[in-house]
Amino acid sequence: MRFLSSVAFRPLLRLHHEVKAKGGRVAVCHLSPDVTDVLHLTQVVSSRGPPTRRWRSFPDRAAAVASLRQ
Repeated sequence: MRFLSSVAFRPLLRLHHEVKAKGGRVAVCHLSPDVTDVLHLTQVVSSRGPPTRRWRSFPDRAAAVASLRQ
């Protein structure tokens, strides 16, 4: 993800709530440094720590998928 406008936050957070209500988790990967900074500052994403954070960030798709299988 190279760019994320503020307009996209609401649908993404709605997605998170719907996925969480069904017992799922959201993992993101390949975020640009700018998007990573924004999502970390807003505490939407975490690249470490417990999976209780909203989303987990991973460097690539394989790592993201592997984390969701655990």
